[in-house]
Amino acid sequence: MKSEDEDVVFDKNVVVLGPSHVVRWEHAVSKGALQSPFLHTTFVGGGGLPIWSAHLLARAKILAPSADKLLLVVPDFRFGNSIAGVSPPPEALFSDGHRNVSREYLNPSVDRLLFERCVKALDQWREMFGSKLEIVHWTALTRRNEDVLLGKYLNDGSYRHPIWDFSRLQSDDLTALSKAPPQILRTLYIDDNLHPSALGFRYLALRVLTKRPADALRESIAWMDEQVSSWVQPGDATPLLVTGDSVWVKSVLRQLFGRPLQTLKTMGIHVHSMNFDGIVEYVAAHNIGKVLFVTDHGAHREDFSPGRFQDIQARISRVNSGPEVTIFPWAAVTREIVSRRHMDLSYLKAPASSRLVEWLSRCNAAVYAESPQYDNIVDLGVELLPTLKGIELLLCLCR
Repeated sequence: MKSEDEDVVFDKNVVVLGPSHVVRWEHAVSKGALQSPFLHTTFVGGGGLPIWSAHLLARAKILAPSADKLLLVVPDFRFGNSIAGVSPPPEALFSDGHRNVSREYLNPSVDRLLFERCVKALDQWREMFGSKLEIVHWTALTRRNEDVLLGKYLNDGSYRHPIWDFSRLQSDDLTALSKAPPQILRTLYIDDNLHPSALGFRYLALRVLTKRPADALRESIAWMDEQVSSWVQPGDATPLLVTGDSVWVKSVLRQLFGRPLQTLKTMGIHVHSMNFDGIVEYVAAHNIGKVLFVTDHGAHREDFSPGRFQDIQARISRVNSGPEVTIFPWAAVTREIVSRRHMDLSYLKAPASSRLVEWLSRCNAAVYAESPQYDNIVDLGVELLPTLKGIELLLCLCR
């Protein structure tokens, strides 16, 4: 059993500054989905905050004297682009009142203007805080990776963005990881908004240690592999197939891509996304004794049917001496959890909670939706993406 301090990677006082990525990191720590990365961690974040936020800089100035390190997570350069509509333009480089990306000002000329503003702001960050400051160009790194995966802006295999000259950023991360396998880099973030995964947060924490990017990535993957290995205790040798129609399955395949998934397979846990015919074939070919089917079906769906999970079970069990089938209604459980986080999210709650609890009880899942202790299994946001705790919970359900 791990102690709570084993995941602390730096025994100093660290201030983490940035956009929603920092907000999500703080949420994960506060809910117990992740351990605090440092002995003393102060999170200063805000959704859509540009790097030239006067508020962000002011907080950094206040906190810097008592901090050992400052970690600045650099977001999308276009954040705060509504400042382009201010006339006359503000004289001060650092300003407030502008957040996120405004569609009204999405064009190449404004993009160039914002990029130049960010480069100047970063120069000032470096001048003010010197070696105490660690800058990670998170969005540039992950956006470039998404572009590469899509085959965008590539010329003879080399990436070059038509507007942003990344070479001007003095970024160790962009330089060192330019040749890293794109699918491996994709494990650093969980969604189209490039929010960090648990592995991504680990990478950021290790970069504060002034770990070289390649080493930080390698050690983060090793850490994730250790987490996975600790979830499953030896003793149950029955091969388990984890599959389903849920966002949970897709997210797990992404977050654990590579070595962690291979580790699970050596432990007899196979995670795959496949249709029912594929499930039946896989069960027979790999002598699968148990199947965990994770579904997004539930009372929130117009086609909701309490008998749906029985149909799923019947279709999987049609193999001779069929496997033991467990069904987990991920969306039904996590919508109920997320609906309690803020009044604006109450629309996620199932229309008839008694009907929901009845259905969840049949799936032996009611306890997860009802108990506050399971608030840490689903990430911040409405996408219902699993945290590491949410992945662990389900992988251990049948073991």
